Amino acid sequence: MYNNRIIYISGVHGVGKDTICSILEKRLGLKHLSSSKILKWDEYSINLKNKRVSSVEETQNSFVENFKSYLEGDLIYILDGHFALLTATYEIEDIPMFVYDEIKPLIIILITLAPNVIISRLRKRDSMLYDVNIVNELQERERGNAYNVGRKLGIDVVEINNTDIEKSIELIENVINKLNL
Repeated sequence: MYNNRIIYISGVHGVGKDTICSILEKRLGLKHLSSSKILKWDEYSINLKNKRVSSVEETQNSFVENFKSYLEGDLIYILDGHFALLTATYEIEDIPMFVYDEIKPLIIILITLAPNVIISRLRKRDSMLYDVNIVNELQERERGNAYNVGRKLGIDVVEINNTDIEKSIELIENVINKLNL
């Protein structure tokens, strides 16, 4: 049974969401879910390292269709995902509100980082080079949408700049512990 015990970890590609979620899963015993896995990203991308999408609507419909099948009982989940994505034509497109209405997160934790650091990480991880202006604009759109969704859902948004992974984890653990789950 789905019981609205989801902590949503958001941020653009390369800010460290997966690393943070993996550590939190081990330390706090939470179950980590990846939006990419739920929407079956490998079915939408020829090159898995390319983070651009051809159809945001199609990928998000797939996410919503598959989402609840990943939930089990009374577990507490950390779900990593986004509020905006880069399209195949390098346009920034917002993820529709219906996705977050379906997720019903308890809180949004927005992970940010300096655009030049994000670009460096993506180059190392995916061998992809992105323009600093695009990454900056994408991150600003992610931030604006996170706060907008939080306001619409009546939930808190906690923004953490991930310059120090251990400090970021500690801050997130404190936020999660205050939820009294």
